[in-house]
Formats: sequence, structure tokens, C-alpha cells
Amino acid sequence: RTPEHDGIAERHIRSIVDVARCFVKHADASDAQWCYAVESAVCALNRLPHSAHAEMPSDGSLGTCTSPHQAFTGEKPDMNNLRVWGCMCVCHVDKSVRAPGGLAARGEHARFMACDERCGTHTVRTREGKIKRTRTSKFYEDLFNFPMVKRKERKHTLTSPVNVDSKAHPHDAPDGNDMSVESEDSSETKNHSDEPKRR
Repeated sequence: RTPEHDGIAERHIRSIVDVARCFVKHADASDAQWCYAVESAVCALNRLPHSAHAEMPSDGSLGTCTSPHQAFTGEKPDMNNLRVWGCMCVCHVDKSVRAPGGLAARGEHARFMACDERCGTHTVRTREGKIKRTRTSKFYEDLFNFPMVKRKERKHTLTSPVNVDSKAHPHDAPDGNDMSVESEDSSETKNHSDEPKRR
């Protein structure tokens, strides 16, 4: 069968790909994470009202549309686990992989990829590019880049004591070149003074 014979399936695929593309572009993420964007797009579309599941009353008034999730399970979907795809979050670091010592970080920044309602966990991507499923404690839905920790650089300047001789009169400077120039100037002034005054 050709795609033209599967109009309904092709239209659903188009809707899913359109939403996944918006997720990737909005989060400025790599195209390599398209599978997690598609998973989140399907999760979001299944919780939105759809006209195919509309309940039309017998009196001809406007009916209400239900979501595919509610039509399949009979229960209203829980929207509390929906987050902005690709946003920054703080996930838990297991005790077995922490650095030794009691001051090791218990959380790290990661990018939110998908949620798993069965286990109450989230699929995240760490700064090193590792994909793992863990519990997330904090979401930053307006941030999409890993924070850059910049430490202030301290400029160490060598302070030397003030040289008293440098503030003295230029004739008293210890530099030999300066003394030679001064001696030449003084000799010229003497030669000019010895010349007879012209009237």
C-alpha cells in the first residue's frame, strides 16, 4: 500500500513530527535526540482533546471533546508531569557514583528528555552526553543551556616600595646616559657664555 492509501496514519505521523520538530528547535537541541522528542510529542498529543472523541448530545448542542488517553483508559490524564521539553533540571546523583567525601554534590544539571509515569522517573541527558533515568527535583523551564560556572580570576600584582631616588632631581639620576646628555648640555651653555656679546 502507498502512503496515499493511509491518509489517517500519515496525518497522525505528520502531526507528531511537527510537534517534535518544534520541541527540538525551541530547546536548541541536537537532531540526534529526535527519538525522545517524538516520545514526548506523542505523550502530549494523547492528552489533548481531539475531535474524533467528541461526545455529541442528542439535543444538538455543542459537545465536549475528550483526549485519546481518557477515551482509552476512562480516566482524565494527569498534567502535573508534563514539562517543557529540553529544559534544564537538577537530577539526583546516586551514592554509588558520588565522589568520596561528605561534601560531594548530590545533584547535577541535566537536560529533560522524557518522563516515565509508570515509575515516576524522568529520562535526562547529562552534561557528558549520557542518557539515564533518574528522579528529578527541580526544573528550570526557561533555561535550555547548561550553566557555565565562571570563577573570578584574581589578579596578583607585585607591589614594590617607592624608589625615593626616582623622584629626585634629574641631575641626580644614576643613569649614565642621562649624565652624559646633561654634561653635553652644560658644556654647550658654557661655550655660549664664553662667546663675546655682539652689539
